Amino acid sequence: MVSDDDPGGTMIAGSGGGDPLLGRTLGGDFRVDRFVGAGAMGRVYQGTQLSVDRTVAIKVLPDDLAANKGFVARFLQEARLAARVEHRAVVRIYSAGETDGIYYIAMQFLRGESLRDYLARQGALSEKEAVARVRTVAEGLAAAHAVGIVHRDVKPDNIMLTASDAVKLTDFGIAKPSETPDATRAAWATRVGEPVGSPHYLSPEQARGDLAKIDARSDLYSLGVVLYEMVTGRVPFEAETGIGVCIQHIEKQPESPTTIRQDLSPALEAIILRLMAKDPAERFQDAVSLIAALDDAVRPPDEATTGAMPVVPPPSRTGMWVSVGVVGVAVVAAAAWFFTRPPATEMGTGPPVAVGPVVREGYLRVVTEPPGAEVGVDGRGLGVTPFDGPIEVGTYRLTVTRNGFLRVEEEVTVAEGGELARTFQLEVAPATLRLATEPAGARVTLDGKRVGETPVELQDVAPGTHQIVIEAKGFFPYETNIELVAGQELALHPILKEDTRVLFRGVFMEPEERDAILVREKREIATIVKQAVTHFDKGQYDLCIAKTEEVLRLDAGNRDAKRYKKMAEDKKNEILKSWGEAIQERDTTLKTKKRPVE
Repeated sequence: MVSDDDPGGTMIAGSGGGDPLLGRTLGGDFRVDRFVGAGAMGRVYQGTQLSVDRTVAIKVLPDDLAANKGFVARFLQEARLAARVEHRAVVRIYSAGETDGIYYIAMQFLRGESLRDYLARQGALSEKEAVARVRTVAEGLAAAHAVGIVHRDVKPDNIMLTASDAVKLTDFGIAKPSETPDATRAAWATRVGEPVGSPHYLSPEQARGDLAKIDARSDLYSLGVVLYEMVTGRVPFEAETGIGVCIQHIEKQPESPTTIRQDLSPALEAIILRLMAKDPAERFQDAVSLIAALDDAVRPPDEATTGAMPVVPPPSRTGMWVSVGVVGVAVVAAAAWFFTRPPATEMGTGPPVAVGPVVREGYLRVVTEPPGAEVGVDGRGLGVTPFDGPIEVGTYRLTVTRNGFLRVEEEVTVAEGGELARTFQLEVAPATLRLATEPAGARVTLDGKRVGETPVELQDVAPGTHQIVIEAKGFFPYETNIELVAGQELALHPILKEDTRVLFRGVFMEPEERDAILVREKREIATIVKQAVTHFDKGQYDLCIAKTEEVLRLDAGNRDAKRYKKMAEDKKNEILKSWGEAIQERDTTLKTKKRPVE
């Protein structure tokens, strides 16, 4: 089920009633099929992307909010932000736009349930399951943070478990860029004077409403609360009001998880408590470090990187660390080993780590502008830029990819003990727009410029808002505004509505409207013809002629008007002729009388 306060649940199929949107097509490609649920930022429907016959989720902004430009901007911001994050643990965004004042986002449709519903059924999870699911969410957050996006509402409602048991992070409805100008920070608050996010999962800086200090570490705090709840079966702080919960996030230390669940490992408890540190500087500084610590927590003791609790900082310049056993073992002065990820900074008190076979390694550094690109060699992911780490010697196909930018590929060779550095200025990837219509052959105008006839594929379209007008003879024009993000491929397939209007006396109108005019005129004509007949019977032939001409202007083929006009004109001519003959006879008589007698 999708609850009213569960915007994350918008990704999950549920029940719902019908409404006027059902059956409509938005953006020319997304048909609304079924109501799913409602969240804080809109109503959600199951739909179909007609161009590729794909089931999608469609989030629609409510009418009252659609009238508010600020809410519209925030609604579309969710689409733009989420579209920048491309990762298996993050719900995909397909398109966003506006049709007839209806603002929508089309996204990946998932069948399953939220982590909130799953926990309600299962209760506290095993340590292994909790770590696995949180690790996947951390991967999604790492991808978001890499492109400068802070989610700000990480909670079980916004973590989806699909039917195939995949974990998905959803709903970037209150997300923000990690670098937001001070002048606009206030606009990101959900309501003026209220903290942003859900009270039970807020970081202390969110609870204080300190927007300037909210960064990636705030998301990690919230994920720590989620992990706490997953392994203990309850949230760390409870109060009668949301404000009460916020105060506890700011002032109170959480109860130790092992006092609630004695079988919990000290390593995982250390991770939870570090995630929930009040001071952001004392937390994990990035999601990558958290992932490394989680891996250490579940690794068998003989494979652990150190005997200490996992405390993982950001990667160091050299990527090297030294393991020293301090119980009855002399200090090993010059032992150092390269590893593929950064280790703990605190020394262990357990037995020394065994030294494996020597690996021939070099060092690889990759920097991109902008940062946050995924680095891989021969199809194997290494991390995100700026990347700085050891790699076995050899020749590789280096790939650098970032959502919205053109892919970079280069063959590189790493020498033993050497350092290979590469810097790339990534180029923004243009969007691709495919347009098809029923019927085909319609004229397409993009931002006022004629670009061809359907079907047409437009490549190298700049990201941003564009106006599309599609016209075909005998059909109503189709107009829409679309929002394209870098690298996006959008297909629209509108069905044009036939224009049944007719040209009547120089004006286009529906046949029904024309027929109504004709009926009305027919009644008027009958009345005028009667008036013409009356004038004729009274011998008022000029008036009769005027009325018949009025009728003929409305109905040129009216036989009664023609007949009475001719009759009136004949009578008038007869009278004129009679008058002429009479005048001529009078003149003749007068001339005779004046003639002199001979």
